[in-house]
Amino acid sequence: DEVADGAPSGDAAKTDEEVLEQVASQGTTAVGGDTITRLQMGQLDALNKKMDELFGIISNTDNDPSQTTAAVAELGRLEEKKEKINDLEQQLLGSFPNAVVAEENDAYKVVVQSAKLERSQAAEIIDKVMKTMGVSADKVSVQFVP
Repeated sequence: DEVADGAPSGDAAKTDEEVLEQVASQGTTAVGGDTITRLQMGQLDALNKKMDELFGIISNTDNDPSQTTAAVAELGRLEEKKEKINDLEQQLLGSFPNAVVAEENDAYKVVVQSAKLERSQAAEIIDKVMKTMGVSADKVSVQFVP
């Protein structure tokens, strides 16, 4: 599924709800699923906190206009990054039963649920993340959980 550029911010909240429903529907039966679910929830929590912080800056009329402008720009970058990560996860779900792309300090950790992961699969995942997120290979790690 391709996401149109410039999607309204209302779609972001819907996507969060869909992620929460997906996580809830998966249950916690498998160790690998637990690991991925914890990563998904952590990512979602961190994103929501950052977005709340930015919305707080934007809605505070006492702030300097340059602060508001910077917060709006940061919010746009955050939403764009979130869309790219969602797209990557959807692509991975075509090959794996469960997957998450977690951002940590401008690096990306991809965790997929699989009995094993071939080198070629890991290389393909790294390539996708590099192209989509515009990072070098040293900023991408791939892990599999059973």
